[in-house]
Amino acid sequence: MIALIPARGGSQGLPKKNILPLNGKPLIAHTIEAVLGSRIFSQVIVSTDSGEIADISKAAGAEVPFLRPSALAQNESLARDVYLHALGEVEKKSGPQKSFGVFLPTSPLRSATDIVEAHQLFLSKEADSVISMTKMEKPINWIKNVGADLKITTPSFSQPGAAKNRQDETSCYIPNGAIYFFRSDFFRSSESYYGEQSFAYCMPPERSVDVDSQLDFDWATFLMKRNHGH
Repeated sequence: MIALIPARGGSQGLPKKNILPLNGKPLIAHTIEAVLGSRIFSQVIVSTDSGEIADISKAAGAEVPFLRPSALAQNESLARDVYLHALGEVEKKSGPQKSFGVFLPTSPLRSATDIVEAHQLFLSKEADSVISMTKMEKPINWIKNVGADLKITTPSFSQPGAAKNRQDETSCYIPNGAIYFFRSDFFRSSESYYGEQSFAYCMPPERSVDVDSQLDFDWATFLMKRNHGH
């Protein structure tokens, strides 16, 4: 099985976020180390359009056997197309891949143990996909739309009705971006990450930070220092 780490050079929310120093290492290095530490994968491949990210990734122990085409490194580029391109490039040299993992560099707090346990779930369930998730802090029924005129409306996915205490609401989970395992034939044939045999690997909030802004980065820095005792 191969591991893919997608990391384009451009970033709107936080410039150069994939290589910003977090606790003394580039952000992407934390993901590379966790993936390598799981000892699951025959190859750990970074898909990037950036020579700088490529050099940093190689120094951290990953492979960068190709550079991503610029057409797949735009703000509007679909992650699905990036994964399919990388999978195709690998299969040209290494032959068909039955399954693969994807690990976003913006989730630096996931551990090698998380990856191993998610992989075990993937195998034991004979899954189409396993996706890491974390519980939402607030019930989904609390979510509202606020218009330009500040009028409050209820979105279609929310259930209107009498307000309940939080403990009485149904728990909801959201993907945290840390871990994805896919069966390759399912991924190629489906328009969704979710099939009849998709399962959640649940992670606590302290390992589920997804760095997309300076606030996210500051929070990840705090948690990493706290976890490592400095």
